Amino acid sequence: MATKVLRNSDLAHRIFEPDHEEYSECLKSYWSKQETEVRAQGVFKPQNATQVATAVKLLHEANVGDGYSAPFAIRSGGHQAFPGSANIESGLVIDIRLIKNVSINSDKSLVTVGAGASFEDVYKFLEPMGLNIPGARVAQVGVSGFTLGGGISYYSPRYGFVCDNVDQFEIVIADGSILKANASEHTDLWKALKGGGNNFGVVTSITFRTIKKQDLWGGAIMNNASDFNNALQSMHRQISSPRFDCNAAIMLGICHLKGMGRLAYGSLKYTEPVENPAVMQDFTVLPALHSSMRISSLAELTIEEGKYSAGGERRLYMNCCFRSNQVMLADLQGIWEKTLETVSNIAGIEWSFILNPIVPAAITEGNARGGNVLGLTADEPVIVVLLVGTWDNGEDDTSVVKAGWQAIDEISARAKELGVFHPYIYMNYAWKDQDVISGYGTDTKLWLQRLSKIYDPDGIFQRAVPGGFKLFS
Repeated sequence: MATKVLRNSDLAHRIFEPDHEEYSECLKSYWSKQETEVRAQGVFKPQNATQVATAVKLLHEANVGDGYSAPFAIRSGGHQAFPGSANIESGLVIDIRLIKNVSINSDKSLVTVGAGASFEDVYKFLEPMGLNIPGARVAQVGVSGFTLGGGISYYSPRYGFVCDNVDQFEIVIADGSILKANASEHTDLWKALKGGGNNFGVVTSITFRTIKKQDLWGGAIMNNASDFNNALQSMHRQISSPRFDCNAAIMLGICHLKGMGRLAYGSLKYTEPVENPAVMQDFTVLPALHSSMRISSLAELTIEEGKYSAGGERRLYMNCCFRSNQVMLADLQGIWEKTLETVSNIAGIEWSFILNPIVPAAITEGNARGGNVLGLTADEPVIVVLLVGTWDNGEDDTSVVKAGWQAIDEISARAKELGVFHPYIYMNYAWKDQDVISGYGTDTKLWLQRLSKIYDPDGIFQRAVPGGFKLFS
C-alpha cells in the first residue's frame, strides 16, 4: 500500500521495487543478516528533505484514511541488529542514505551532516581542517540512528553522549512539515530526539558542535580469558575514582571467537596523544596475545573498531545495566560461561559480553549541554553490558535468542540481589523486545508520550512505523 501511494505521486522515479538493482543494494547493505531477509515491497530513496516531507505527508494521509494500512520503515546506516528495525515486511523502506552532504559554518564551530551519512564521512571531512566531533566508536555506523539512540563515544566522559553535542536537528514530522529543533525553537523536540529514537519523525540533518582534532592513543588488546576478572576490577577502581581521567575510554569484553577460543578483549582509547597513560597501565601490564595500541586518528581507530563487527552475519545484540560493583563484576564471567555452554553446539557461534562503563562526568557534561531523555544520573558510574552473539544458520535463531534472554535475565537478577540493578537499556544495543523507553523512567516516558501527541497527533510514527522502540508499548 505505501509503495503504491508514492508510486502514484511525483516521487515515483525514486521508488525501487524488488526487480531493481537499487532495491537489491539497499537489502544487501543492512548490517545484520536477519535484516537482509526481510522483504519490503519497495524502497524510496529521497535526495533531499523536501522529497522526504512530500512522502511523509502522503503516507500520513494514506494511513489515517485507510486504517494504517500503509506501513513504512526508516533507515540510515541500517546498523541495528534485529530484523524489522529499519526494514519492513511487505511495506516501504525510506532509505535516506543519499542525504549525506556534510558542510561547515563560517567559523567552523558547527558541522551540518545529512542524516544518511556515516561517521566515517564526517571524520574524514573534518580531520583535514583540524576538527572533529564526539561521534561513534565504529566509523561505518549511520549518523542519524546512532545519535537518536543516545550514542556512546570515546569522548563521552568529556562531552557527554553523542546526542548531547547536537546543536540542531532538522526533522520532518507527521504532517510533512520540516522543523528545526534546537535550544531556541522546538526545544522540547530537540531534547526528546536526544535518545527518543524514530518516534517523532524522519530526521534529515543533524548539526553538531565541533571540537579540536587531536590524535588519540588506543587500539585493541587481546588477553587470556583468565585475565578478564583482573581487568574488570581495575576498571571498577578507575571509573569509581573521583579523580578519574576523563580522557580515558575503556571497553572490556570476554569472548568466545571462531578459530581463537576464549579470550579477554580490551578496546582502550585515550583522547590525547599520550602513550600508555597511567589510567591504562593496569590493562596494558597484562600479558597480551595481540595488541594494536598506537597513536592514531579518530577515523583510523574507528575504522579498526568496525572490523571487529563487520556486517553480513546473523547477529544478536541485547543489553542491560547495573551500578558498578566489584561483586557483580566478579560474577559476570560465570554467567557468560554458563550461557555459552547452552549455545556451544550451534554452528559458527561467537558469544561475548562487552562492558561499556558510563562515568558520572558523562552525565554532568550532557546536562550542561541541554540534557537528554536517557534517565541517567551523575551520582555513580554504571556499566552497560552488551551481549553479542553471531552464528551461521537461521534454523538456530530461536535457540540463540533464548540463550541471550537467559544471559540478560541472569545478569539483571544478580544485580537486583546485590541492589545495583539499573533500568537503563542502551537503545543502540537493544533487541526488539527490550523496553528501552520505560528504562528512561516513568516521568520521562509520560513526557515523551505527551510530546508525541503534539507533534504526531494521529500516531503515524507509533502505528505506521513498527520498527524501533515505541513510546506506547
